[in-house]
Amino acid sequence: MKDEDLQDCWTVAKIGEICDLINGRAFKPSEWSQKGLPILRIQNLNNPNASFNYFDGSFDDKHRVNNGDLLFAWSGTPGTSFGAHIWKRENSVLNQHIFKVVFDENSINKSFFCYAINQKLDELILSAHGGVGLRHITKSKFENTNIVLPSWSEQKEIASRLDDLLTRIDRLKTRLDAIPQILKRFRQSVLAAAVSGRLTEVENKDKTKWIFEKISSFCESISDGDHQAPPRSEKGIPFLVISDLSKGFVNFENVTRWVPNEYYESIKEIRKPRKYDILYTVTGSFGISVVVNDDKEFCFQRHIALLKPKHDKVNYKFLQILLSSPEGFQQASTSATGTAQKTVSLKSLRNFIFYFPPIQEQDEIVRRVEQLFAFADQIENRVKDARAKAEHMTPSVLARAFRGELTADWREQHPHLISGENSAKALLEKIRSQKESLKPAKKTRTRSTDRKKD
Repeated sequence: MKDEDLQDCWTVAKIGEICDLINGRAFKPSEWSQKGLPILRIQNLNNPNASFNYFDGSFDDKHRVNNGDLLFAWSGTPGTSFGAHIWKRENSVLNQHIFKVVFDENSINKSFFCYAINQKLDELILSAHGGVGLRHITKSKFENTNIVLPSWSEQKEIASRLDDLLTRIDRLKTRLDAIPQILKRFRQSVLAAAVSGRLTEVENKDKTKWIFEKISSFCESISDGDHQAPPRSEKGIPFLVISDLSKGFVNFENVTRWVPNEYYESIKEIRKPRKYDILYTVTGSFGISVVVNDDKEFCFQRHIALLKPKHDKVNYKFLQILLSSPEGFQQASTSATGTAQKTVSLKSLRNFIFYFPPIQEQDEIVRRVEQLFAFADQIENRVKDARAKAEHMTPSVLARAFRGELTADWREQHPHLISGENSAKALLEKIRSQKESLKPAKKTRTRSTDRKKD
Protein backbone atom coordinates (compact mmCIF):
# COMPACT_ATOMS: atom_id res chain seq x y z
CA MET A 1 0.00 0.00 0.00
CA LYS A 2 1.23 3.48 -0.86
CA ASP A 3 1.61 5.97 1.99
CA GLU A 4 -1.01 8.23 0.42
CA ASP A 5 -3.53 5.36 0.59
CA LEU A 6 -3.06 4.90 4.36
CA GLN A 7 -5.75 6.52 6.48
CA ASP A 8 -4.41 9.05 9.03
CA CYS A 9 -5.95 7.09 11.88
CA TRP A 10 -4.46 3.78 10.74
CA THR A 11 -0.98 2.41 11.22
CA VAL A 12 1.17 -0.28 9.61
CA ALA A 13 2.37 -3.43 11.36
CA LYS A 14 4.54 -6.34 10.35
CA ILE A 15 2.66 -9.63 10.55
CA GLY A 16 5.34 -10.98 12.89
CA GLU A 17 4.77 -8.09 15.31
CA ILE A 18 1.18 -9.01 16.02
CA CYS A 19 1.17 -12.82 16.00
CA ASP A 20 3.19 -15.98 16.50
CA LEU A 21 3.47 -18.68 13.83
CA ILE A 22 3.43 -22.39 14.54
CA ASN A 23 4.39 -24.65 11.65
CA GLY A 24 2.73 -28.02 11.28
CA ARG A 25 4.28 -31.38 11.93
CA ALA A 26 5.83 -33.53 9.19
CA PHE A 27 3.90 -36.79 9.29
CA LYS A 28 5.38 -39.91 7.74
CA PRO A 29 3.06 -42.12 5.66
CA SER A 30 3.80 -44.90 8.15
CA GLU A 31 2.12 -42.76 10.85
CA TRP A 32 -1.18 -42.52 8.97
CA SER A 33 -4.10 -44.37 10.48
CA GLN A 34 -7.74 -45.17 9.80
CA LYS A 35 -8.80 -43.56 13.09
CA GLY A 36 -7.85 -40.72 15.39
CA LEU A 37 -7.68 -37.04 14.48
CA PRO A 38 -7.73 -35.91 10.84
CA ILE A 39 -4.37 -34.63 9.57
CA LEU A 40 -5.11 -31.18 8.18
CA ARG A 41 -3.28 -30.76 4.85
CA ILE A 42 -3.36 -27.90 2.33
CA GLN A 43 -5.86 -29.72 0.09
CA ASN A 44 -8.28 -29.85 3.04
CA LEU A 45 -8.14 -26.06 3.24
CA ASN A 46 -8.83 -25.54 -0.46
CA ASN A 47 -11.28 -28.36 -1.12
CA PRO A 48 -14.00 -29.33 1.38
CA ASN A 49 -14.39 -32.66 -0.44
CA ALA A 50 -10.71 -33.65 -0.13
CA SER A 51 -10.14 -36.82 1.87
CA PHE A 52 -8.24 -36.90 5.17
CA ASN A 53 -5.46 -39.05 6.49
CA TYR A 54 -5.69 -39.72 10.24
CA PHE A 55 -3.26 -39.84 13.17
CA ASP A 56 -3.86 -41.86 16.32
CA GLY A 57 -0.66 -41.13 18.24
CA SER A 58 0.57 -38.50 20.68
CA PHE A 59 1.61 -35.03 19.51
CA ASP A 60 2.56 -31.61 20.85
CA ASP A 61 -0.60 -29.68 21.70
CA LYS A 62 0.67 -26.70 19.71
CA HIS A 63 -0.10 -28.73 16.57
CA ARG A 64 -3.76 -29.15 17.52
CA VAL A 65 -6.16 -27.21 15.26
CA ASN A 66 -9.50 -26.22 16.73
CA ASN A 67 -12.59 -24.97 14.96
CA GLY A 68 -12.06 -21.23 14.44
CA ASP A 69 -8.24 -21.23 14.25
CA LEU A 70 -6.57 -18.95 11.69
CA LEU A 71 -4.24 -20.84 9.36
CA PHE A 72 -1.92 -19.85 6.52
CA ALA A 73 -0.86 -22.25 3.76
CA TRP A 74 2.66 -21.21 2.77
CA SER A 75 3.68 -23.87 0.24
CA GLY A 76 2.29 -25.21 -3.02
CA THR A 77 1.14 -24.00 -6.41
CA PRO A 78 0.41 -20.27 -6.89
CA GLY A 79 -3.26 -19.66 -7.52
CA THR A 80 -4.45 -22.83 -5.82
CA SER A 81 -2.55 -23.50 -2.58
CA PHE A 82 -1.45 -20.31 -0.83
CA GLY A 83 -3.64 -18.28 1.48
CA ALA A 84 -5.15 -17.60 4.89
CA HIS A 85 -8.17 -19.60 6.06
CA ILE A 86 -10.31 -19.72 9.17
CA TRP A 87 -10.78 -23.42 9.93
CA LYS A 88 -14.49 -24.16 10.40
CA ARG A 89 -14.56 -27.92 10.68
CA GLU A 90 -13.68 -30.62 13.19
CA ASN A 91 -10.61 -30.47 15.43
CA SER A 92 -7.51 -31.72 13.62
CA VAL A 93 -3.76 -32.05 13.85
CA LEU A 94 -1.69 -29.65 11.73
CA ASN A 95 0.43 -30.94 8.86
CA GLN A 96 3.60 -29.27 7.61
CA HIS A 97 3.46 -26.37 5.10
CA ILE A 98 0.73 -24.64 7.13
CA PHE A 99 1.21 -22.02 9.84
CA LYS A 100 -1.19 -21.78 12.75
CA VAL A 101 -1.47 -18.04 13.36
CA VAL A 102 -1.69 -17.32 17.09
CA PHE A 103 -2.64 -13.81 18.24
CA ASP A 104 -4.58 -11.86 20.85
CA GLU A 105 -8.18 -11.95 19.65
CA ASN A 106 -9.02 -9.06 21.97
CA SER A 107 -6.69 -6.87 19.92
CA ILE A 108 -6.97 -8.25 16.39
CA ASN A 109 -10.25 -9.25 14.76
CA LYS A 110 -9.82 -12.73 13.26
CA SER A 111 -11.81 -12.13 10.08
CA PHE A 112 -10.06 -8.81 9.50
CA PHE A 113 -6.66 -10.46 9.98
CA CYS A 114 -7.55 -13.20 7.49
CA TYR A 115 -8.67 -10.65 4.89
CA ALA A 116 -5.59 -8.48 5.53
CA ILE A 117 -3.22 -11.41 4.94
CA ASN A 118 -4.99 -12.47 1.75
CA GLN A 119 -4.89 -8.88 0.52
CA LYS A 120 -1.09 -9.31 0.50
CA LEU A 121 -1.16 -12.71 -1.21
CA ASP A 122 0.03 -11.55 -4.65
CA GLU A 123 3.01 -9.79 -3.05
CA LEU A 124 3.85 -12.88 -1.00
CA ILE A 125 3.58 -15.23 -3.99
CA LEU A 126 5.93 -13.02 -6.02
CA SER A 127 8.55 -13.43 -3.31
CA ALA A 128 8.03 -17.20 -2.97
CA HIS A 129 10.99 -19.52 -3.51
CA GLY A 130 11.08 -22.63 -5.66
CA GLY A 131 10.23 -23.67 -9.19
CA VAL A 132 7.21 -23.03 -11.38
CA GLY A 133 5.18 -25.87 -9.87
CA LEU A 134 6.01 -26.05 -6.15
CA ARG A 135 6.94 -22.87 -4.31
CA HIS A 136 7.07 -21.74 -0.69
CA ILE A 137 6.91 -18.52 1.31
CA THR A 138 9.56 -18.36 4.01
CA LYS A 139 8.61 -17.67 7.60
CA SER A 140 10.89 -14.63 7.62
CA LYS A 141 9.25 -13.14 4.52
CA PHE A 142 5.79 -13.74 5.93
CA GLU A 143 6.64 -12.23 9.31
CA ASN A 144 8.16 -9.13 7.71
CA THR A 145 5.20 -8.42 5.44
CA ASN A 146 3.40 -5.19 6.32
CA ILE A 147 -0.36 -5.01 6.74
CA VAL A 148 -2.55 -2.04 7.62
CA LEU A 149 -3.87 -1.93 11.17
CA PRO A 150 -6.96 0.16 11.98
CA SER A 151 -8.40 0.48 15.46
CA TRP A 152 -10.00 -2.56 17.08
CA SER A 153 -13.52 -1.25 16.46
CA GLU A 154 -12.87 -0.40 12.81
CA GLN A 155 -11.34 -3.83 12.21
CA LYS A 156 -14.65 -5.38 13.28
CA GLU A 157 -16.58 -2.98 11.04
CA ILE A 158 -14.36 -3.70 8.02
CA ALA A 159 -14.67 -7.46 8.59
CA SER A 160 -18.45 -7.23 8.94
CA ARG A 161 -18.85 -5.24 5.74
CA LEU A 162 -16.48 -7.52 3.83
CA ASP A 163 -18.32 -10.60 5.08
CA ASP A 164 -21.57 -9.14 3.78
CA LEU A 165 -20.27 -7.93 0.41
CA LEU A 166 -18.19 -11.02 -0.38
CA THR A 167 -21.07 -13.31 0.58
CA ARG A 168 -23.25 -11.44 -1.90
CA ILE A 169 -20.56 -11.78 -4.58
CA ASP A 170 -20.27 -15.53 -3.91
CA ARG A 171 -24.06 -15.89 -4.21
CA LEU A 172 -23.96 -14.00 -7.49
CA LYS A 173 -21.22 -16.28 -8.81
CA THR A 174 -23.18 -19.35 -7.76
CA ARG A 175 -26.27 -18.13 -9.59
CA LEU A 176 -24.27 -17.24 -12.69
CA ASP A 177 -22.55 -20.63 -12.64
CA ALA A 178 -25.95 -22.35 -12.66
CA ILE A 179 -27.16 -20.59 -15.81
CA PRO A 180 -25.12 -22.58 -18.42
CA GLN A 181 -26.73 -25.81 -17.19
CA ILE A 182 -30.16 -24.16 -17.36
CA LEU A 183 -29.43 -23.06 -20.93
CA LYS A 184 -28.28 -26.58 -21.81
CA ARG A 185 -31.61 -27.95 -20.58
CA PHE A 186 -33.41 -25.19 -22.47
CA ARG A 187 -31.69 -26.13 -25.74
CA GLN A 188 -32.54 -29.79 -25.20
CA SER A 189 -36.18 -28.90 -24.56
CA VAL A 190 -36.22 -26.85 -27.77
CA LEU A 191 -34.85 -29.82 -29.72
CA ALA A 192 -37.38 -32.15 -28.09
CA ALA A 193 -40.20 -29.79 -29.06
CA ALA A 194 -38.82 -29.52 -32.59
CA VAL A 195 -38.78 -33.25 -33.31
CA SER A 196 -42.17 -33.87 -31.66
CA GLY A 197 -43.94 -31.16 -33.65
CA ARG A 198 -44.78 -29.01 -30.62
CA LEU A 199 -42.67 -26.15 -31.94
CA THR A 200 -45.03 -25.65 -34.91
CA GLU A 201 -48.25 -27.28 -33.71
CA VAL A 202 -50.26 -24.02 -33.69
CA GLU A 203 -49.65 -23.30 -37.38
CA ASN A 204 -49.62 -26.95 -38.45
CA LYS A 205 -52.31 -28.76 -36.50
CA ASP A 206 -52.45 -31.61 -39.02
CA LYS A 207 -49.60 -34.03 -38.31
CA THR A 208 -50.90 -36.65 -40.71
CA LYS A 209 -48.33 -35.48 -43.25
CA TRP A 210 -45.49 -36.41 -40.88
CA ILE A 211 -44.03 -39.78 -41.81
CA PHE A 212 -42.32 -42.21 -39.43
CA GLU A 213 -39.26 -43.40 -41.33
CA LYS A 214 -35.68 -44.60 -40.99
CA ILE A 215 -33.03 -41.92 -41.29
CA SER A 216 -31.34 -43.86 -44.09
CA SER A 217 -34.35 -43.12 -46.32
CA PHE A 218 -33.40 -39.44 -46.22
CA CYS A 219 -29.69 -39.92 -46.92
CA GLU A 220 -27.76 -40.70 -50.09
CA SER A 221 -25.32 -42.65 -47.93
CA ILE A 222 -24.27 -43.23 -44.31
CA SER A 223 -20.65 -44.32 -43.96
CA ASP A 224 -17.66 -43.80 -41.68
CA GLY A 225 -13.94 -43.10 -41.90
CA ASP A 226 -11.42 -45.47 -43.45
CA HIS A 227 -10.93 -48.56 -41.26
CA GLN A 228 -7.30 -48.88 -42.35
CA ALA A 229 -4.71 -46.71 -40.61
CA PRO A 230 -4.05 -43.85 -43.06
CA PRO A 231 -0.48 -42.87 -43.98
CA ARG A 232 0.96 -39.85 -42.16
CA SER A 233 2.23 -36.69 -43.77
CA GLU A 234 3.94 -33.50 -42.57
CA LYS A 235 1.38 -31.53 -44.53
CA GLY A 236 -1.50 -32.23 -46.86
CA ILE A 237 -5.11 -33.02 -45.95
CA PRO A 238 -6.22 -32.59 -42.30
CA PHE A 239 -7.18 -35.81 -40.52
CA LEU A 240 -9.86 -35.14 -37.89
CA VAL A 241 -10.68 -37.08 -34.72
CA ILE A 242 -13.64 -36.89 -32.31
CA SER A 243 -12.07 -34.12 -30.22
CA ASP A 244 -12.11 -31.89 -33.30
CA LEU A 245 -15.92 -32.05 -33.23
CA SER A 246 -16.46 -31.78 -29.47
CA LYS A 247 -17.23 -28.04 -29.54
CA GLY A 248 -20.19 -28.57 -31.87
CA PHE A 249 -18.45 -27.53 -35.08
CA VAL A 250 -15.64 -28.75 -37.33
CA ASN A 251 -12.56 -27.36 -35.57
CA PHE A 252 -9.27 -27.32 -37.49
CA GLU A 253 -7.33 -25.34 -34.85
CA ASN A 254 -5.92 -28.34 -32.98
CA VAL A 255 -5.33 -30.71 -35.87
CA THR A 256 -2.14 -32.70 -35.26
CA ARG A 257 -2.27 -35.15 -38.14
CA TRP A 258 -2.36 -34.91 -41.92
CA VAL A 259 -2.56 -37.41 -44.78
CA PRO A 260 -1.03 -37.18 -48.28
CA ASN A 261 -3.14 -35.75 -51.10
CA GLU A 262 -2.84 -39.03 -52.98
CA TYR A 263 -4.41 -40.92 -50.09
CA TYR A 264 -7.30 -38.46 -49.91
CA GLU A 265 -7.93 -38.78 -53.65
CA SER A 266 -8.12 -42.57 -53.28
CA ILE A 267 -10.90 -42.42 -50.67
CA LYS A 268 -14.38 -43.33 -51.87
CA GLU A 269 -16.66 -40.36 -52.47
CA ILE A 270 -19.09 -41.49 -49.76
CA ARG A 271 -16.25 -41.01 -47.23
CA LYS A 272 -15.34 -37.50 -48.36
CA PRO A 273 -17.13 -34.76 -46.40
CA ARG A 274 -18.83 -32.12 -48.52
CA LYS A 275 -20.58 -28.91 -47.62
CA TYR A 276 -23.89 -29.53 -45.77
CA ASP A 277 -23.03 -33.13 -44.93
CA ILE A 278 -23.43 -34.27 -41.30
CA LEU A 279 -20.64 -35.74 -39.17
CA TYR A 280 -21.74 -37.93 -36.26
CA THR A 281 -19.51 -39.47 -33.58
CA VAL A 282 -20.21 -43.18 -33.05
CA THR A 283 -17.54 -44.40 -30.58
CA GLY A 284 -16.74 -43.33 -27.02
CA SER A 285 -18.22 -39.83 -26.95
CA PHE A 286 -20.98 -40.92 -29.30
CA GLY A 287 -23.91 -38.74 -30.30
CA ILE A 288 -22.17 -35.50 -31.33
CA SER A 289 -23.58 -34.26 -34.64
CA VAL A 290 -21.90 -31.47 -36.60
CA VAL A 291 -22.74 -29.81 -39.92
CA VAL A 292 -19.95 -29.39 -42.48
CA ASN A 293 -20.30 -25.70 -43.33
CA ASP A 294 -17.62 -25.17 -45.99
CA ASP A 295 -15.82 -26.89 -48.85
CA LYS A 296 -12.48 -27.37 -47.07
CA GLU A 297 -11.09 -30.82 -47.83
CA PHE A 298 -10.44 -33.16 -44.90
CA CYS A 299 -10.87 -36.77 -43.85
CA PHE A 300 -11.60 -38.35 -40.49
CA GLN A 301 -11.15 -41.39 -38.28
CA ARG A 302 -13.44 -44.42 -38.39
CA HIS A 303 -15.05 -43.45 -35.07
CA ILE A 304 -16.97 -40.76 -36.96
CA ALA A 305 -19.90 -41.39 -39.31
CA LEU A 306 -20.72 -39.29 -42.38
CA LEU A 307 -24.32 -38.71 -43.45
CA LYS A 308 -25.00 -37.28 -46.91
CA PRO A 309 -28.58 -35.92 -46.92
CA LYS A 310 -31.02 -36.12 -49.81
CA HIS A 311 -31.51 -32.38 -50.02
CA ASP A 312 -34.78 -32.66 -51.96
CA LYS A 313 -36.32 -34.63 -49.08
CA VAL A 314 -34.71 -33.24 -45.92
CA ASN A 315 -33.29 -29.97 -44.69
CA TYR A 316 -29.75 -30.87 -43.59
CA LYS A 317 -30.15 -28.66 -40.50
CA PHE A 318 -33.33 -30.51 -39.56
CA LEU A 319 -31.44 -33.79 -39.92
CA GLN A 320 -28.84 -32.49 -37.46
CA ILE A 321 -31.64 -31.41 -35.09
CA LEU A 322 -32.99 -34.97 -35.11
CA LEU A 323 -29.59 -36.46 -34.30
CA SER A 324 -28.87 -33.88 -31.56
CA SER A 325 -32.27 -34.21 -29.90
CA PRO A 326 -32.94 -36.21 -26.72
CA GLU A 327 -34.81 -38.71 -28.91
CA GLY A 328 -31.77 -39.09 -31.14
CA PHE A 329 -29.41 -39.59 -28.21
CA GLN A 330 -31.80 -42.10 -26.66
CA GLN A 331 -31.72 -44.21 -29.82
CA ALA A 332 -27.91 -43.99 -29.88
CA SER A 333 -27.64 -45.02 -26.21
CA THR A 334 -30.01 -47.94 -26.69
CA SER A 335 -28.16 -49.30 -29.71
CA ALA A 336 -24.58 -48.68 -28.48
CA THR A 337 -22.63 -51.82 -27.66
CA GLY A 338 -19.26 -52.58 -26.09
CA THR A 339 -17.66 -52.30 -22.65
CA ALA A 340 -14.55 -50.11 -22.63
CA GLN A 341 -15.82 -47.86 -25.43
CA LYS A 342 -19.41 -48.13 -26.51
CA THR A 343 -20.01 -47.92 -30.24
CA VAL A 344 -23.06 -47.14 -32.35
CA SER A 345 -22.75 -49.35 -35.42
CA LEU A 346 -23.50 -47.98 -38.89
CA LYS A 347 -26.29 -50.54 -39.17
CA SER A 348 -27.90 -49.17 -36.01
CA LEU A 349 -27.42 -45.57 -37.15
CA ARG A 350 -29.07 -46.29 -40.49
CA ASN A 351 -32.04 -47.74 -38.59
CA PHE A 352 -32.61 -44.67 -36.39
CA ILE A 353 -36.26 -43.81 -36.92
CA PHE A 354 -37.92 -40.40 -36.60
CA TYR A 355 -41.02 -38.49 -37.61
CA PHE A 356 -40.27 -36.37 -40.69
CA PRO A 357 -42.60 -33.46 -41.54
CA PRO A 358 -42.90 -32.03 -45.06
CA ILE A 359 -39.76 -30.14 -46.03
CA GLN A 360 -41.53 -26.76 -45.81
CA GLU A 361 -42.33 -27.45 -42.17
CA GLN A 362 -38.78 -28.68 -41.62
CA ASP A 363 -37.59 -25.28 -42.83
CA GLU A 364 -39.89 -23.50 -40.36
CA ILE A 365 -38.76 -25.74 -37.49
CA VAL A 366 -35.12 -25.00 -38.33
CA ARG A 367 -35.84 -21.27 -38.38
CA ARG A 368 -37.47 -21.37 -34.95
CA VAL A 369 -34.77 -23.55 -33.42
CA GLU A 370 -32.09 -21.18 -34.70
CA GLN A 371 -34.02 -18.21 -33.34
CA LEU A 372 -34.34 -19.77 -29.88
CA PHE A 373 -30.72 -20.96 -29.87
CA ALA A 374 -29.56 -17.45 -30.83
CA PHE A 375 -31.52 -16.13 -27.86
CA ALA A 376 -29.81 -18.68 -25.59
CA ASP A 377 -26.41 -17.75 -27.05
CA GLN A 378 -27.03 -14.09 -26.26
CA ILE A 379 -27.83 -14.96 -22.66
CA GLU A 380 -24.76 -17.19 -22.45
CA ASN A 381 -22.49 -14.40 -23.70
CA ARG A 382 -23.97 -11.97 -21.20
CA VAL A 383 -23.43 -14.50 -18.42
CA LYS A 384 -19.78 -14.90 -19.44
CA ASP A 385 -19.33 -11.13 -19.30
CA ALA A 386 -21.08 -10.95 -15.94
CA ARG A 387 -18.96 -13.83 -14.58
CA ALA A 388 -15.77 -12.09 -15.66
CA LYS A 389 -16.91 -8.89 -13.93
CA ALA A 390 -17.85 -10.85 -10.82
CA GLU A 391 -14.33 -12.32 -10.69
CA HIS A 392 -12.93 -8.79 -10.48
CA MET A 393 -15.39 -7.74 -7.77
CA THR A 394 -13.64 -9.53 -4.90
CA PRO A 395 -10.17 -7.95 -5.38
CA SER A 396 -11.84 -4.61 -6.04
CA VAL A 397 -13.86 -4.76 -2.81
CA LEU A 398 -10.80 -5.86 -0.82
CA ALA A 399 -8.74 -3.02 -2.26
CA ARG A 400 -11.44 -0.51 -1.31
CA ALA A 401 -11.64 -1.97 2.19
CA PHE A 402 -7.90 -1.67 2.78
CA ARG A 403 -7.81 1.87 1.43
CA GLY A 404 -10.43 2.75 4.03
CA GLU A 405 -13.15 3.54 1.50
CA LEU A 406 -15.66 0.97 2.79
CA THR A 407 -15.71 2.47 6.28
CA ALA A 408 -15.28 6.20 5.58
CA ASP A 409 -18.83 6.89 6.79
CA TRP A 410 -18.28 4.78 9.91
CA ARG A 411 -15.16 6.77 10.88
CA GLU A 412 -17.07 10.04 10.53
CA GLN A 413 -19.77 8.72 12.86
CA HIS A 414 -17.39 7.20 15.44
CA PRO A 415 -14.37 9.50 15.91
CA HIS A 416 -14.02 8.45 19.57
CA LEU A 417 -13.39 4.82 18.52
CA ILE A 418 -10.39 5.67 16.34
CA SER A 419 -8.53 8.19 18.50
CA GLY A 420 -6.68 8.43 21.80
CA GLU A 421 -6.49 5.17 23.71
CA ASN A 422 -8.69 3.59 21.02
CA SER A 423 -6.37 4.58 18.17
CA ALA A 424 -4.55 2.12 15.95
CA LYS A 425 -1.16 3.36 17.17
CA ALA A 426 -2.14 2.81 20.81
CA LEU A 427 -3.38 -0.67 19.87
CA LEU A 428 -0.10 -1.58 18.17
CA GLU A 429 1.92 -0.37 21.16
CA LYS A 430 -0.26 -2.49 23.43
CA ILE A 431 0.30 -5.59 21.25
CA ARG A 432 4.05 -4.98 21.15
CA SER A 433 4.20 -4.59 24.92
CA GLN A 434 2.20 -7.78 25.45
CA LYS A 435 4.47 -9.75 23.12
CA GLU A 436 7.58 -8.36 24.78
CA SER A 437 6.32 -9.28 28.24
CA LEU A 438 5.70 -12.86 27.13
CA LYS A 439 9.26 -13.38 25.92
CA PRO A 440 11.27 -15.64 28.23
CA ALA A 441 13.81 -13.77 30.33
CA LYS A 442 17.36 -14.03 29.09
CA LYS A 443 19.67 -16.00 31.32
CA THR A 444 22.79 -14.08 32.44
CA ARG A 445 26.01 -15.83 33.24
CA THR A 446 27.90 -14.67 36.38
CA ARG A 447 31.62 -14.97 36.56
CA SER A 448 32.80 -16.59 39.79
CA THR A 449 36.19 -15.93 41.39
CA ASP A 450 37.90 -17.99 44.06
CA ARG A 451 39.48 -16.10 46.94
CA LYS A 452 42.66 -17.43 48.24
CA LYS A 453 42.57 -18.38 51.86
CA ASP A 454 44.99 -16.65 54.12
